[in-house]
Amino acid sequence: QSMIISNGKYEFIEPATENKAYYSVHGKSNKRGAFECTTKEDQASVERLNEMYKNGAAEKSGNKKFHTLRLAMSVTGEYGAYFGSVAASLAQINATMTRVNGVFEQEFNLHLNVVNAPGLIFTSASTDPYSAASQMCKWNYELMNVLHGGTYGVTDADYDIGHLFGRSGGGGNAGCIGCIGSNDVTYQTYSDCGYSYNSPDNYKGSGITSPGSGAPSGDNFDIDYVAHEMGHQLGDSHTYSFYETYLNKEMEPGSGSTIMGYAGITGATTDVQAHSDPYFHTASIDQVQANLASKTVDVETNITNNPPVVAAMSTTYTIPKGTAFVLTAAATDPDGDALTYCWEQIDPSKLSNGVTVSN
Repeated sequence: QSMIISNGKYEFIEPATENKAYYSVHGKSNKRGAFECTTKEDQASVERLNEMYKNGAAEKSGNKKFHTLRLAMSVTGEYGAYFGSVAASLAQINATMTRVNGVFEQEFNLHLNVVNAPGLIFTSASTDPYSAASQMCKWNYELMNVLHGGTYGVTDADYDIGHLFGRSGGGGNAGCIGCIGSNDVTYQTYSDCGYSYNSPDNYKGSGITSPGSGAPSGDNFDIDYVAHEMGHQLGDSHTYSFYETYLNKEMEPGSGSTIMGYAGITGATTDVQAHSDPYFHTASIDQVQANLASKTVDVETNITNNPPVVAAMSTTYTIPKGTAFVLTAAATDPDGDALTYCWEQIDPSKLSNGVTVSN
């Protein structure tokens, strides 16, 4: 799996068949399959995040520091069987994380290093420690037991953030928001999935992602799903406005179009586009920066690249509704790097359908 980035557009070279006999070259166009992120954004999450942000110093991507975290990756037996072996599964994990890290490095000055732990890679559904995809609500707790228990070659001391990939089921859940580095193994019991299951409160290794298409690879999986769920683990809440959450970050119209939105899966009346654009809203960047500033688990490296200087925009304009307009800006870069510009709405919207949900 490879990607080509040119003038803000992305093209991908990916296997077109399971045996990798044929490859395809394509842009980011196909509509995503069924998927639901069930990460809880309830009042308890609000309180934890507010405390986290209060304790963290101001942190900006332009502070000339590069962050690294250790990522423990596990997969279900179905995922391992799909790719055929432990080695092939590890290669696919690395392909996915190459894509995800490309975005994390650009947006957060952050890279996730995959921990060398082949004991976490399973290739048989009958012998792995995870429930069937039809009961994936159990996976968060099961992953916590796998990573915390030490039975499979990893302990809490070996990693900072943990995640599980499945093959099918069409769901994702970060386990908690902003919980990197947390060894808290407390949990609650719920029954809102149609069966009883345990869910970790604030454990660093409880994130899961599994597509609805049965094919856990490609840009839709990597960006729309994996980067989204790992974004939650790093400190992000949802940015869409088609539903109201408790975290006051509903800054994008309808489904939203950035990674922490729900592009392509909210319905015809609220979908802005079929897929997430491969970047984070400025509100999402602020959340991750604050979380990283509040933690000590990351390794920081000084870098020489200097941030650009944006010319101040001091004039306020008021225009009638429906008036066409053009936005322009000016900035300079001390290193002579080419610059691009992004305009975003940053005031929370209180939604289109009047419904409050917790996930």
